[in-house]
Amino acid sequence: MSERGPRSTIIGTAGHVDHGKSSLVRALTGTDPDRLAEEKRRGLTIELGFARLDVGGGAKVGIVDVPGHEDFMRTMLAGASGIDLLLLVVAADEGPMPQTLEHLEVAELLGIGNGVVALSKTDRVQDDWLQLASDAVREELDRFEHAGGWPIVPVSAESGEGIEHLRAALLAAVTALPGRPDDDLFRLPVDRAFSVAGAGTVVTGSVWSGEIRRGATVRVLPAGEPARVRGVQEFGREVEEVEAGARCALALSGLPLERVRRGDMIVTNAQWLPVRRFGAHLRILPGGQEILDHADTVRVYHGTSETIGRVLLASGGAIGPGDSDWAVLITRDALPVRARDRFVLRSISPTRTIGGGMVTDLDPGRRWRQSTVEWDRVATGDRTVALEASVRLTGGRGLDPGEISLRTGLPPVGGVPAGDAVEVSGRLYAPEVVTRARDAAWEAVRDAHLRSPRQAGVSLESVRAELSDRYAADLADQVLRDLEARGAIVRDGPEVRLFDHSVQLTETEEAARDELLETLRDAGLAPPDPARLAALPGMDRSLLHDLLRILVREGRVVAVGPELFVEAAAIERLRTGALKVLRTRSPALPAAFASELGLSRRELIPLLEYLDRTGVTERTGTGRVAGPGSAQST
Repeated sequence: MSERGPRSTIIGTAGHVDHGKSSLVRALTGTDPDRLAEEKRRGLTIELGFARLDVGGGAKVGIVDVPGHEDFMRTMLAGASGIDLLLLVVAADEGPMPQTLEHLEVAELLGIGNGVVALSKTDRVQDDWLQLASDAVREELDRFEHAGGWPIVPVSAESGEGIEHLRAALLAAVTALPGRPDDDLFRLPVDRAFSVAGAGTVVTGSVWSGEIRRGATVRVLPAGEPARVRGVQEFGREVEEVEAGARCALALSGLPLERVRRGDMIVTNAQWLPVRRFGAHLRILPGGQEILDHADTVRVYHGTSETIGRVLLASGGAIGPGDSDWAVLITRDALPVRARDRFVLRSISPTRTIGGGMVTDLDPGRRWRQSTVEWDRVATGDRTVALEASVRLTGGRGLDPGEISLRTGLPPVGGVPAGDAVEVSGRLYAPEVVTRARDAAWEAVRDAHLRSPRQAGVSLESVRAELSDRYAADLADQVLRDLEARGAIVRDGPEVRLFDHSVQLTETEEAARDELLETLRDAGLAPPDPARLAALPGMDRSLLHDLLRILVREGRVVAVGPELFVEAAAIERLRTGALKVLRTRSPALPAAFASELGLSRRELIPLLEYLDRTGVTERTGTGRVAGPGSAQST
């Protein structure tokens, strides 16, 4: 996998209401980002606005203009989805204000670490006041981990002063952005959906990752609705494809408008699976006063979506300003999250930004608090470390290689990255998981022997069933094969046993076995039914079942039918007598066998069916003849 410099970049505006964000976008681009009549009438941005920015240098740059008013914070968060670079607008005549700081906090929570500050409305202040405003902005920027070095550019949208300096600063910032992976999974959070005559359903958004071409098949998550891309636009121009960092519109065929809305995610890869429960690392904003308690209900913002969620903290207590903790979030709506995705948390009422976090596990288990070391490796490790951690997190279920990118948060690569994972039937397992599964299989057989010492073997299906709640079926089968190859267990048809296991009977059980064998020997070819056998001294149905299995396995008794057992010597007499009849008369009717063996028809029929099944005889339309197994009986 290679990386390239940013060919497409999204700049997002941020800042307090009425600090001139939209006016500045108009001055930079010549485009009015306010689309709605109400926005133009009120001079207040309500919805997201978009414009193309020419900064030179061959870069394709788009601006997302977001509302600054507190009432439209949800829209601002939707617009912040997919931003590469923040254009923070601060009015020189007012300086940093509450929304200024909240937007900076949101940017930090979303991992937006690059930005430029436009100190706007400079035409309204004197130079000394301008310097004070610039110093105040710098002081606020220094409070944030990544914003301290952002350039501050004085500018006036009214007079045009400083616009070219701002354009140059934006070009320098865009050029310095880290490269993007070539072949990441495609994702587009939908921020608008509408219908266009002749085009059908159209969605717009900022491409988070990957590329999309005209004609591609997509899914709309979380519902999973399929659609085909019939047209692609980038800033109003028809194109064949768009890449990560582009502002685009997709015309989707086969998708009614009512089945897509803001907050949905457009994807192409089949492995995407929206979840309602995921693991994360949370951080509470240091400058606020919010306390997050264990099991609190919050608003969760991911991409362009908003949902309600409950937070389970690893500490089980509470975290306050500046604190962090591992957590599991349980959301009302399924979210198509990926490891290393960022999200924001806000309180229910009144609505204030609490903090945010990073996704670390898409399927946290019941003992997730024991997994936070691996969560940290997913969040911060390189490809190999993140992969090994993801494999360990999937435990006995194993990791499908197609899910590696989703569970590590890293772009996919050809083949399976290097690591210590063990591949079994196409899934990846941690070595210690395979060892535990092998030990568990051995212990399952051993424990079955301890529970039922009279039984020579253990049903394979019962062993698989015992392992099924912890390990995938393919892994269970593989470790059973491993144990057999190592000589630790012996497979006998549908059963297995430990290599050194032998049937264990008490003195009472041994006496019952001897009595049973003697009874069957005396009965010859007319054995008693199970009820009579179960009535023997010291016998019951369970013991009878086990003793008959032992005698059959030892070859001293033959199972003629499901509940018909004959002593082995009597079976030899049966074969000899039957073949004697067939040497003088063939085909032979049942009466001839009955006469030779001295049996009634009721006693004879199951015995003849047994001879048919074993190939000693073969039934024809006119009677029985010698079967293919008759030569082995002579």
